Amino acid sequence: MPVPSDTPLLLLHGFPMDARMWRYTTDHFRPMRPVIAPNVADLVGDGPSMAAMAHAALEALERAAPGEPAVVIGLSMGGYIAAEFVRSHPDRLAGLVMCDTRAGAESAEGRAGRDTMIDAVRRYGVTHGTAPLVERMLHDPPRALMSEVEAMVEQQDPEVVIACIEAMRDRRDNMAAIRSLTAPFVVIAGEYDELAPRLVEEALAHLTPHGRYVEIPRSGHVPPLENPEAFNAALEEFLVPSS
Repeated sequence: MPVPSDTPLLLLHGFPMDARMWRYTTDHFRPMRPVIAPNVADLVGDGPSMAAMAHAALEALERAAPGEPAVVIGLSMGGYIAAEFVRSHPDRLAGLVMCDTRAGAESAEGRAGRDTMIDAVRRYGVTHGTAPLVERMLHDPPRALMSEVEAMVEQQDPEVVIACIEAMRDRRDNMAAIRSLTAPFVVIAGEYDELAPRLVEEALAHLTPHGRYVEIPRSGHVPPLENPEAFNAALEEFLVPSS
């Protein structure tokens, strides 16, 4: 099912980064179509929940492209927001791209880990509190890229970070919402992602009969930064399917 060439893209970034994570993607696609890439700091105003952030993302889309459906692209935490968008606003969905993420609720072990991270951020700050996660995000990164991500993380507001962790901990199971999806759907994932392994991502893609799985080589949890050329090519193929 083709996606019209002027369809807006709504990009939802991963944790604990911000919209700069998408810089290669926004630079590539903005000459071709509207691109909306909000910072999660602007999405958490109504409280720490994925549903509230999905609604705020809809409002960002509405300001930029009133009444138009969008291709929603969510990476990691952004994928959790995207899944809520599918559940709450399916009429505004022209396509869905889930990147290095999941659609289910958090496990008991995962919830405990989120609580530990919240405590660490409160005690020691964002950089130290999120270090165990950040250290696993990138696959064999060049020093410059690791420094860029570390600087981005360091600049995040601790209260926003805590709100995001709470929202991820308490997220709903949206597997049924993905199963009911009729819009075009692709899962794009890094070859070496430790946080959302291949089997998890392939299972997510197969929740719908028309879902596809695309693997990005030489990347971990953040392919748009680690291998932007391959990521943009995969996204471009999804947006303009071959005949």
